[in-house]
Amino acid sequence: MLIFGGRKRFVLGVFPFILVLILIPQIRGLFNVSYECLTPVCVEGGTIVWNVNVSNVEKDTIRVYRIEIRDFEGTIASYSEPFEVPFQQSRSVSFSGRVPSPQNLTKAYYYPCFTLFRYDNKTLVPSEEKCYNLKEITVMPSSIVKCSSDENCSSDSRCEEGLCFKVRCEGCARADQHRCVSYECCSNSDCSSEKVCSNHSCIMLRCPEDYYAEGHICRKLYCGLFEIPRKNRCTPNHAMYAASLFAIVFLFLVATFIFLKNFKVGGKTLWRRIQDSREAKRHKMEEQHYLNEAEIHRELLRYEKDKEEIRFHTAEMKRFEQLAARERKAWEKILGLQTCPDCKAVVDIKLRICPRCGARLKGGALSEDTSERSQYER
Repeated sequence: MLIFGGRKRFVLGVFPFILVLILIPQIRGLFNVSYECLTPVCVEGGTIVWNVNVSNVEKDTIRVYRIEIRDFEGTIASYSEPFEVPFQQSRSVSFSGRVPSPQNLTKAYYYPCFTLFRYDNKTLVPSEEKCYNLKEITVMPSSIVKCSSDENCSSDSRCEEGLCFKVRCEGCARADQHRCVSYECCSNSDCSSEKVCSNHSCIMLRCPEDYYAEGHICRKLYCGLFEIPRKNRCTPNHAMYAASLFAIVFLFLVATFIFLKNFKVGGKTLWRRIQDSREAKRHKMEEQHYLNEAEIHRELLRYEKDKEEIRFHTAEMKRFEQLAARERKAWEKILGLQTCPDCKAVVDIKLRICPRCGARLKGGALSEDTSERSQYER
């Protein structure tokens, strides 16, 4: 066993060990062994993770039965799951162990060994073992270690090489949980436009109701005609909008009424023409009503044999026809029209010749008998 601190004894102990490694046959392929400790510096007795990658650059398949990481005292970690590496392929495995004791101040030494296997009647049989060159690890002896991880130090410190050091942070950051943690803000520019930085935290800027937050300051609100300031923003003023809409509608109706009462077309105002149209429509409806009544009595005459009933229906039919003729005269006069006695065309009252059939018209007013006769014939 090598003795810590003795350089001469260390050399004498290592030399025959290296000689043995040189004489051991080598595996036909490439390999890479790396390690990683769970602490910034590997501490004696701590956990170490070994990562081994085997690449096959030969034609024959490499069959690995076992991998061992050894030091001068024996095996410090091993992997015991057989695997094969075909030609031009690689395989990586990971396994853990304990950090070995340093042999020379803060240096520990290790070398990897591979046990190969073959198949004997389909049975896996270990064959030769091949080891590789000696390598070193920097190890902190447990006797001088004050910490093995950050958890052994205060929250604002970090464990480095077995000692606790204060974490130094630059810029807008603080030490916490053994690392630098950024503040939410150190100035207003680190916050959004409507917030300000207070005690390294962004808080909403409080402004009066008729102001709003922008650029980290309160600015005056200037709302539109139909808006009012509410909760730091312009909102629709529904009351003002409704009142304005009512006023606009009222003024529009007044202006329309004045226009209809004063604007003339063909010697009549539009208002007069609208009233005449409604009145003429009423007379036309009455005319049609009387004609329908007269037609009913005319149909009854076809089936009546009683003289009294015949006289009654004849009188009623004439009465309703006269009423219909009166209503027709009324709406023709209102609309300024007349009915041609020959073709029954309705034309302007001022015409003396019918434009449809060429019959002579009285022009202005047909005689009552002619008008009534025309209506009956129609």
